[in-house]
Amino acid sequence: MNEELLHADAEELQAHLAEVQELLGRYRLVEDIAHRQELSRPERRELVDELVHRQHLNQLHARLDKMHPADVAYILEALPPADRLLVWDLVGAERDGEVLTASETSSRTSPSATARSCSKSPMPSASRCS
Repeated sequence: MNEELLHADAEELQAHLAEVQELLGRYRLVEDIAHRQELSRPERRELVDELVHRQHLNQLHARLDKMHPADVAYILEALPPADRLLVWDLVGAERDGEVLTASETSSRTSPSATARSCSKSPMPSASRCS
């Protein structure tokens, strides 16, 4: 990434969080509608599901890529667990460490941050993850 990502202020963080929540809401809504539709062939339903799934996750991934790692960490911690896992999976492998560092710096004692770092970190600390 050539351009430097700037850490957002509190107002921008809230706007980022709202945007991520909106994208997650659209993702879930369209996915739910696709599941409810009575498509004539199961293959077509699977195709529609896959296309909708990819489209929304790509939008969310692109948005997360433009955010400062500390902002992504803030958003992860603000989301409910199911959404947090979905968003965490979209954080690029090249940014995992930066986001984890930002998250651990902001909440070293948070059980959710510890659980997330233990599940995704390639070499979790034995003292924190046991």
